[in-house]
Amino acid sequence: MPRTSGTRTAAERKPTQSTSHAVSAPPATKPTKTASQRRIRAPMARQCSIPLVPFLGAHLSAAGGVSRAAQAAAACGCQALQLFLRPPGRWQANELPAAEVARFRVACENAGIVGRCFAHAPYLLNLASPDEALRRRSVTVLAEELRLAGTLGLAGVVLHPGSGTGSPRPEAVRRCRDAIAEALDLAGEGAAPLLLEGTAGAGEQLGRTVGELAALVPASCRRQIGICLDTAHLWAAGHDLAGAGWDEVLAACRDHWQRPAPDLLHANDTPVPCGSRRDRHAFPGEGLLGERVFRRLLADPNLAGVPVILEIPPGRGNANVVRALALLRRWQSTGPGGSGRRPSGRGRGAGGASPAAGSSPRR
Repeated sequence: MPRTSGTRTAAERKPTQSTSHAVSAPPATKPTKTASQRRIRAPMARQCSIPLVPFLGAHLSAAGGVSRAAQAAAACGCQALQLFLRPPGRWQANELPAAEVARFRVACENAGIVGRCFAHAPYLLNLASPDEALRRRSVTVLAEELRLAGTLGLAGVVLHPGSGTGSPRPEAVRRCRDAIAEALDLAGEGAAPLLLEGTAGAGEQLGRTVGELAALVPASCRRQIGICLDTAHLWAAGHDLAGAGWDEVLAACRDHWQRPAPDLLHANDTPVPCGSRRDRHAFPGEGLLGERVFRRLLADPNLAGVPVILEIPPGRGNANVVRALALLRRWQSTGPGGSGRRPSGRGRGAGGASPAAGSSPRR
């Protein structure tokens, strides 16, 4: 598999002991290719010189063009970036002129984040829906996202698997799995990998556990799909990250994904109780996870080289992002012991209004 120079795939990373156009859908008569016939980057790129710590970054706005997000990442001191390629509540793709693609690539190079940039798919997508029209539209848009991300040289597209919305769960899983395979095929050669994100498990959401995410992977597409986890989602889904929950998550990554850790981690605190099945984000250290959990994660050798993304309201001039990154780096530099300060539970930036289109993912 071709990969970015100076990077390595997730499978090679070993744990240390202890967006001039919007892409249109291809014709329905496009011949099907098997995974062995496809040329597609493997999920996730890693640094060849193995870093001792995770790469810290944030979801930033692409308003005004995707290159703006990469430039903002540099200004904030991000080592990784996540962005929307279209407003998250809109089906229509943004224009992506060739000149903007070039500007984005140069900006990523200047920021030092090549191989650690990701797109988050729109929230409208539901690949598990029993509504045929919605599912077909979701497949088409996901294929567009994967193709656009490949054009930009992104390391992956993050997707919420979807919900069965009243249908039997096994049928929802099958629909989602089949839709993923179809979207990857429609995306064609050079598409970016797909990263399935774990959910909080609200209602009939799929992907509450690492094993549930693995069950959504088509057998023919395993090399094209990776896993993204979110600390707030894990906690809400019932994983006690303050106790043994994190070790259990890593064990599940090894068992179900043959990886020592997720390919991408969203580092979000949360104001809701463990097991609540509610997706709410908070500023690091100001939710119920608290400083101690983040110190532990940032010191975990299994996360060495893994991009870690903050999903918080960025604030004016991305001031919240700058402040949060500084806080995480301080915890990172002083190790898991630190002050051991208990969470305040104030949850700055948690809940409330949805972010503006192109900002950080919804809570």
